[in-house]
Amino acid sequence: MKFENEYKELVKQFWSVGPLGKLVLVLLFFLSVSSITSLSDVVFKWKGFILGAINIYQEYFVFSLTKIALYLNMSYSESEINTAVFMSISVSVGMRMLMVGQKVAFKKINERYNSDLVPSLTVYKVIMWFFPIAIWLWYGVTVQTPKFWFTALVFVFYPVFLVVPKVLMSKFDSENESYWEKGEFNYFKVYYSYVGAIILFVCVLGAINAGITRTA
Repeated sequence: MKFENEYKELVKQFWSVGPLGKLVLVLLFFLSVSSITSLSDVVFKWKGFILGAINIYQEYFVFSLTKIALYLNMSYSESEINTAVFMSISVSVGMRMLMVGQKVAFKKINERYNSDLVPSLTVYKVIMWFFPIAIWLWYGVTVQTPKFWFTALVFVFYPVFLVVPKVLMSKFDSENESYWEKGEFNYFKVYYSYVGAIILFVCVLGAINAGITRTA
C-alpha cells in the first residue's frame, strides 16, 4: 500500500537527519499521503496554496499581533511587522549557521594541528536571541517607516553577506585558512532549507485552515 510504503520510508530516514530535516520529512510525508482535495480544492493550484499562507499570516499573526500590542501600549504598522519578521528570521538563522560553521571550522583545525580548541559561540547566541527582541521592541515603541523592499532583498540574499567576506579573506590567504568550513558546510543550502521549511509550514497551515473553514 502507498501509505505503508511512505511510512516505512519516513521511519527509515527520520532518525538519520537533524531537526530541520525531520520537519521537512514530516511535512512531505503529510502532503504525499493526504488527499489534497480534503484540505481545499484551491491547493491544486500553487496560487491558492500561497494565498492560503498569506491569508493565515495576515489574519492570525499580523492582525492578532496588532491587537495584542495595543494592550501593551505598543503599536505596529503592517510594514513594521513584515520587516521585523524578515529581519528576525534572517538574523536568527544566520547566527545559528555561523555557530555551526565555527564548529566545522574548529573541527578541521583540530584535526590538522592535533589540538582541542573550542570555538566561543557566546556572541552568536546573544545576537540570535536578543536581536529579534530588540527589533520588535524598537518598532513597537517608536514610529518607523522601514523600507520593506530593502529588507526583503537582504532576506533573500542573506547568505551572500555571510559568505562573501569569507571568500574575499581567503583570496589573501595562500593556504585558504580563513575559510575552513568551505566544502564542509554550505551556508546557502542550510539557509534556504530553513526558510523553505518555514514557508512550507505556513503554507500547509493555510491549506488546512482553508479546508476546515470552507463551507461548500
